[in-house]
Amino acid sequence: MKNQKNIDLIRIISIFAVVILHVAAFDVTQSDLGTTEWWTGNIYDAASRWCVPVFVMVSGALLLQQEDKGTLSAFYQRRLKRIAIPLLVWTIAFLVYGDLKLTLGDKAFSFNENLKLIASGIPYFHLWFLYMIAPLYLFTPFIKRLISACPRNELWLLAAITFLIAALSEIIDNYQGNGPGFFGAWFLMYLPYFLSGYLIYTESSFHSQEKLLWATILGMSVTATVAAVYIVAVRHGLDTGLYFYSYLSITVIPMSFSIFALLARAKNDFVHEKELRNFSNLTLGIYLIHPVFLDLFQSLLKGLLPPAFNIPVKAILVFLASALVALALSRIPYLRRII
Repeated sequence: MKNQKNIDLIRIISIFAVVILHVAAFDVTQSDLGTTEWWTGNIYDAASRWCVPVFVMVSGALLLQQEDKGTLSAFYQRRLKRIAIPLLVWTIAFLVYGDLKLTLGDKAFSFNENLKLIASGIPYFHLWFLYMIAPLYLFTPFIKRLISACPRNELWLLAAITFLIAALSEIIDNYQGNGPGFFGAWFLMYLPYFLSGYLIYTESSFHSQEKLLWATILGMSVTATVAAVYIVAVRHGLDTGLYFYSYLSITVIPMSFSIFALLARAKNDFVHEKELRNFSNLTLGIYLIHPVFLDLFQSLLKGLLPPAFNIPVKAILVFLASALVALALSRIPYLRRII
């Protein structure tokens, strides 16, 4: 497979960006608009919004270029083992964790509410990703057949059209205040990222001018996201301004493309392949575990550091603690299957 080290590097950087995003989101939503704390959170949050789209692009880069091995049922069995057990275990774990938080906060919880959370595909705020990616895996074999039958220029056209539809849908949903809808259809919105990840990763090497172009797009899209959130929030409220944080917003799409293109061609000879792969294998575990440590360090470090240092220090602590737990689980024969 083409430069697996870069895929591993992208996974590690992306999972840290996820942690940064979730730490920063607290300052954006809990601080007064325009304060130093709010601006700091806005900058960190906006600069890391590419993380989830890039994870989807990594999946596309890996799965869509793999040669078919065995039958369709064999493919589904491999994917089922990878996603179904973590999905089930962590859904139950975080429902219990969420109920415990409500109890400690002197709030009531109900079994019916938990069922609604599962039906919505968001039993806890971060688990939506697993509920989105599972159906995407379901359609992967058919997408691969489409790829084998179409020239690359037509695939790029398909990606552009589906991105346009997804971006317009996101704008309309934000304007109308619609909810996320049925989780079984979420993957359709992320299909263009899945396909584009494959197309970008299998392109020939970029020239220095192309890398400069991607870097420029990245800087402009981050800056535009930071500014647009504030401008729209001032005029129409923070909830409306947060549209620009959406993974399918008109600023996050080019941001995600550019960071994936740059990282896919990055030189990473400074790290050994085995160590990089071992750490990369912990990324799902870090993703699943990190909300617990997010709550812990948000409470312990609240107000102790200046805003500029508050977010990165918390993120590093959450990241390292989650990685250690994921590493411990990976060493236990049966528990390693849940991460």
